[in-house]
Amino acid sequence: MARKVLSGAFGVDLSKVHTSTSSDRFSYRTMVEADSGVYIYGQASGAIAEGALCFIDETGQVTEMTTTNSGSTPKEACVCVADGGLADNAEGWFWRGKGVEEVLVADSVADDAALTTTASAGVAGAGGDAVNSLVTTEANSSGGAALTTCQAAGLLSTNE
Repeated sequence: MARKVLSGAFGVDLSKVHTSTSSDRFSYRTMVEADSGVYIYGQASGAIAEGALCFIDETGQVTEMTTTNSGSTPKEACVCVADGGLADNAEGWFWRGKGVEEVLVADSVADDAALTTTASAGVAGAGGDAVNSLVTTEANSSGGAALTTCQAAGLLSTNE
């Protein structure tokens, strides 16, 4: 999905993954607004799958979210979705909401469903802690977790 950055920083390629030695990297927690929503820059703390539901802490470290760790997420942390897959310690852009993005969603989630955390790391679904503002715009009946188009009217949050 092509994304055009509208404000926040110049020279942003939302699909680019950076290493800690890249000369064109950004400060952690830098936010930009694009035609598909708001994005925040962070560093993967462990491997992160494309579309994974995550949280980014106050230092810019990003971890895949589960039902288990969403309840202990500090208020300074933000819920976000990985724009692409990242290896441990790689840096990149994460979707914060206010638009449309592909999210890793559990099987058998209906169209227009409000999403929650699940016990599976990075996978949104039903039955866990509500991810405020995140809903599917299509059903996932793929037989497993799959990238599914979702939308959010506001910035993503949980545990409020």
